[in-house]
Amino acid sequence: MISLNFLEMVMTILDNAQEDHISFSQINQWLGCQKQYWLQRVMKQEPVDVSSALIVGTAYHTAVEMFYKARMARDKPVSHMELISVFERVILEDEGKQVINWGRSNRDKEIEKADGVFQAFLDEEQENEVIAVEKMFRLDIEGLPPVIGRVDLVEQDKSGAIVIIDFKSAATKPSVSSDIHVPGDVDSSHQMTLYQMWGKQNWPEQDIKLRMDYLIKSVRNPVFLPIKTTRSEEQEKQLVVLMKSVYEQIQMSKAGVINAVPVRSWKCNGCGHRVNCNIGINTAA
Repeated sequence: MISLNFLEMVMTILDNAQEDHISFSQINQWLGCQKQYWLQRVMKQEPVDVSSALIVGTAYHTAVEMFYKARMARDKPVSHMELISVFERVILEDEGKQVINWGRSNRDKEIEKADGVFQAFLDEEQENEVIAVEKMFRLDIEGLPPVIGRVDLVEQDKSGAIVIIDFKSAATKPSVSSDIHVPGDVDSSHQMTLYQMWGKQNWPEQDIKLRMDYLIKSVRNPVFLPIKTTRSEEQEKQLVVLMKSVYEQIQMSKAGVINAVPVRSWKCNGCGHRVNCNIGINTAA
């Protein structure tokens, strides 16, 4: 049984919390590995290197962002070569700023993959109207500081519905369930649930649709795969409970009531904080 004194301590910690906001990336990082959160966000330790997956993902996002900003402004369409040029520039700039952990890949291999990926992306017919690109948002939830985040793309389809889209770069196609392209991670993504909550708050009179657009990085079979998904009110309620729990855990860890726990996973070898973590770096990939 939890003592009354302990509960009073927890409430005092939360009442005294200094954060004026919380981001979904904070929630997600804590859920992934509390120790990584602690080392990066509380101890402010610089990583020894940065995973190439993060750098390459940023390069794809930057190129696609340029494409949709041009569409929104009704400018000249962005060409295949322009997408590749931006992709390469982002990687080169990051290589000049930090050490990149390439693992089994390298810059040239990723550029070769991107060539096919962007062609597959450009071959997809674009029908919806672009209304926002890299849109910052704020979501107010009772019991939490303001939740802030950023949406990759917001469109409006022919029916007038708002379509909220997140871009993902991946090495392989997502697994599918039944006979349709609906992988479990798409249907259970907390991020998309949060986006729906924001969409309903921001466009209360319009239907909200969700989509995750996968850029499949493959030299032999590059694919652009848009996947529609939905969320229930029950999923929204479950996410609010989860976020409040995580926020409480973060505050208690900062107050020294609980310790941030490291999580052993295949991601450890690519973590820039692995040398400062008591799990060690000899983790099976």
